[in-house]
Amino acid sequence: MEGFLRLKGARDLTRRELAVLREVANWRDTVAAQLDRATFRVMGNEVLLDLARRQPRSVSELGAIKGMPKGMLERAGHDIVAAIRRGMEAPEAELPKFPRGQRWNKDRDFDDRVGRLKAVRDAAATRLELDPGVLCSRERLENVARSGAKTINDLASVPDLRRWQIEEMGDGFLRALSAPS
Repeated sequence: MEGFLRLKGARDLTRRELAVLREVANWRDTVAAQLDRATFRVMGNEVLLDLARRQPRSVSELGAIKGMPKGMLERAGHDIVAAIRRGMEAPEAELPKFPRGQRWNKDRDFDDRVGRLKAVRDAAATRLELDPGVLCSRERLENVARSGAKTINDLASVPDLRRWQIEEMGDGFLRALSAPS
């Protein structure tokens, strides 16, 4: 999946707005490489998302965007406006979209397994003082529920499940999966 699609908030954008986001993110990546700087030091993700949503058409409109770095506005305002225009003018057929998630047939026990995994996740979230959705999303819980994992090694092959998540919740997940429905 392309990097700009991973930005928090990108899923809420229209395909046209995603095209603008793609262009301004590519511009930012290029500038960051030229300046040998981290991308967020060139321009924050929130500013990119705001550009995608509001699509300013001039350097003066760019200046109204909250968090827009003044130096970048003066140095590269026209380049940013050009990137936005490229996104606005991208042909319909080339508009980005999120890859479809894998479709699985839910079995009768699926929701029960997800419910048991959710209880493990929620208890770990309380223990770690984290938001449950940040600790492990519903999509990842569903991946675990589908996996049929019997061992910690099996959990390591679940899509998008990270090693630290397995360390924090793996044993509980395995108990939840092996519990009778």
